[in-house]
Amino acid sequence: MLARVWLIVHTNGVLAGDEAMVGIQAENILRGEHPMYYYSQPYMGSLQAHFIAAIFLSTGPSVWALRIEPLFISLFIVFLTWRFSSVLADAAQLSARTKTLFIVIATLVAALPPLYDTVEEMRATGGYVEAFAIMLWLLLCAFRLTYRWRAGASARELALRWAGFLDRSPGYLRAVDHHFVDWGICTFRVHQTTTKKCYTPTSSRT
Repeated sequence: MLARVWLIVHTNGVLAGDEAMVGIQAENILRGEHPMYYYSQPYMGSLQAHFIAAIFLSTGPSVWALRIEPLFISLFIVFLTWRFSSVLADAAQLSARTKTLFIVIATLVAALPPLYDTVEEMRATGGYVEAFAIMLWLLLCAFRLTYRWRAGASARELALRWAGFLDRSPGYLRAVDHHFVDWGICTFRVHQTTTKKCYTPTSSRT
């Protein structure tokens, strides 16, 4: 965390154009807009802009406040790496010493990646760092589900685990997980509706 804070401070408040666009979108969210996509791109969501808007609500718009959100998400990635490596070590039935060494190395790689990766994690460019966190989270959930499936769990238990009711994650994480699912379904439906409107043939003129 100290290394990330050091990098944030030494940027001297300089923003790239993509980051400025995320900040503008976050400000517009506070004014009552509810965008589903990143501006001018119908394939990137606005999740990061909503997170930043929540921070702006308490701190006010600023470059430093914009940098806080990627910092928190990068720390969440470190936590997910620690959790996933622990689950993998348990499944591999490693000895206590080997398990500890494996978890420490994996967590340190996530906490102290190469400089380029660290800088990319610190940028609010529309949701890249959130994508890393979500992918790692999905890997963890899929591994748990398949592990129980191979262990002969009942269909009812697998369904409940897929829905998140038997997951050992904290309640707020399950709530965010369901939010991602709902957001994805909503995005798919809006895309379908837009596609139908764009490609519906008009009646020929007589």
